Amino acid sequence: MGAICSNGRYVGRTSITQSGLRCVPWDRLNRTLHTVTPDRYPDEDLVESYCRNPDSSEQAWCYTSLVSKTFDYCSVSACNSSSSSKSASSATPPPPGTDWACDETLTVLHPVLEQASGVFRATRQWTNGRGVWQRQQSAPGPAVCLSWHALYRHWWLGPCTHRGRNAGYAWLEEDGRCPNQGRVWREAGSDLHLEQMIVGRSSCMQWSTVWRGETLDSRVWHNGGLFAPKSFTPGECQDLCLQSVGCVGFNWLPNMNCTLMTKLEPEQGKVKGAVSGHPSCKGKERVAGCPSDAERLSSGVCLVFLPSCPQGCSRWRAMEECELTGGFLADSLGLRELLELLQLSSKKYNTSSWWTGGTDFKKESGRFSWERKDLTLSDAEELWVNGTFGPSSTTEGETGHQCVFIDHHQGEEGEEMRLDAAPCQEELAQPLCQYQHTSPY
Repeated sequence: MGAICSNGRYVGRTSITQSGLRCVPWDRLNRTLHTVTPDRYPDEDLVESYCRNPDSSEQAWCYTSLVSKTFDYCSVSACNSSSSSKSASSATPPPPGTDWACDETLTVLHPVLEQASGVFRATRQWTNGRGVWQRQQSAPGPAVCLSWHALYRHWWLGPCTHRGRNAGYAWLEEDGRCPNQGRVWREAGSDLHLEQMIVGRSSCMQWSTVWRGETLDSRVWHNGGLFAPKSFTPGECQDLCLQSVGCVGFNWLPNMNCTLMTKLEPEQGKVKGAVSGHPSCKGKERVAGCPSDAERLSSGVCLVFLPSCPQGCSRWRAMEECELTGGFLADSLGLRELLELLQLSSKKYNTSSWWTGGTDFKKESGRFSWERKDLTLSDAEELWVNGTFGPSSTTEGETGHQCVFIDHHQGEEGEEMRLDAAPCQEELAQPLCQYQHTSPY
């Protein structure tokens, strides 16, 4: 059955996602959380809970929660053959064992150093098993890079001659994933919190660029009153856009002008020091309901042993494989759930090893934590290979983080599966994915 389309857009009444999740009403969304809202896309027929595609995603979709920015695609035929998506695997792959889950292009806005701000692109250089992004030079000067330091395990912004070292202009306190996925950047030397430091995808902020289109009036209705928007930083201008009705983008100039846009045109202009962007750098996050072929623990946790890396892959790639299917690496499991999971793995999935969401990213001495919630993994002896628990101390020459996976163990009653840990970049396990199974409200 063909899709019901108008002007290349789906306009039918499907309101269930392809994984069985219910769509939430467009008019009940939180404007400071959900960026695709009826006031920002007034011509896209965002009514009831119907699947739509106002932002030109791969296919029609809908939000699945009123309290988070989660979404899923809908089982409707495409209204045209074009697709704006690009698979991570379509690009030239990085060397084996490296992190391929991060964006190729990032925008960095340093609150003090203009020479450290700009567009950064991924290079073919790799340090400590992670990627290196280099600033695109617009004027003579030292090359600036984003890189990862293994011993102290931080993302660093600094001269490319210092890449992979514990030195530079600023470092990211949360360092477990990509440079643009943390919030607390600190100044090198003083550890001062750089509150206005921004590292984001270039799809959310663009350096030395102004967008053309229709603008809001110079006086904007906001929080019950009228004001003329001024901002000292691009981040403040972005916040104004997020809070202002109808704003789909902004232009910011160093003289503190903040222009809010109601419609954007494809044409862009180049202006030194300007920043353009969308209302938020927090894009919608895909989720999926429990697949029909999934395993369910007695607690209701929905899991899929995803056979996408037959020869084993790094934890970074395993994380990406789960997210591409709308899931995430198995996370936030308690003792009883872990015991049940290991028993299931021993009986049905013992032909491979499996990555989980457990890591030492939080750098608590001798402890592993779940990545998605502030919970520590159980240290029960019966869970771990040889009864050992906790990351080994990091020494010079090691590549830093360890991640938890389910591995083979020769016990008294034969081979069984238990928890173990290894450097996250080692290609030794497959993805164990977990899927949402809670109410969207």
